[in-house]
Amino acid sequence: LWLALPALDGWVLRRLRRRIAVVLTVHDREPFQGAAVSRLQRRGRESWKATDALVAHTEQAAAYLRAAGADTHEILVVPHPPLELPAGFEPSAFAAPVRTLVLFGELKPYKGLEVLLEALAQTTTPQLRLVVAGRPRMEVAALVDRARILGLADRIEWRLHRLDEAELADVLGRADAFVLPYLHADASGVLALVLALGRPLVASRVGAIAEVLEDGVSALLV
Repeated sequence: LWLALPALDGWVLRRLRRRIAVVLTVHDREPFQGAAVSRLQRRGRESWKATDALVAHTEQAAAYLRAAGADTHEILVVPHPPLELPAGFEPSAFAAPVRTLVLFGELKPYKGLEVLLEALAQTTTPQLRLVVAGRPRMEVAALVDRARILGLADRIEWRLHRLDEAELADVLGRADAFVLPYLHADASGVLALVLALGRPLVASRVGAIAEVLEDGVSALLV
């Protein structure tokens, strides 16, 4: 995880290193996924260099860190672990055909929702529907308008809020397939969760997704 207050956290890390070894997990290679950050967060963005070792989730992320100046660190590549399913949820066996696609999780620019909308508009299967579920971490009004302009208004269900466990179980249970149209991804908690469900996956061939999934076997990578 990137340090929330790098200047302060870096000072703390340096003091800790006088007594113990410090290991930092770098969930995403780009701090805060490139989002705008506060003035305090802009200072000391390389405080991670004050650690003894780093954990990355992909070989690609590890290579990035070495190129960014972490070549003197020990870098361990540990894939993102599986996540626990909602309480009481039992995935059912998949039965074709695919009718409902699901994109869920916090909505952020790097997750490629705009790419998915353009792709869905090109499909020739009118009964194919999309559920977009999760708390927005970006402006989504323009994307909702874009979906309407593309003629998708009656094919998309928007659940633009944080899902509780009951609602998450409902969304997961309705999915015939999951879509991950990410623009980049050093790790994905969403992927770690849906792998346990035995549903088809359509995903971008980037980062952790490309390292975990095999095209034509465990997913369709595009």
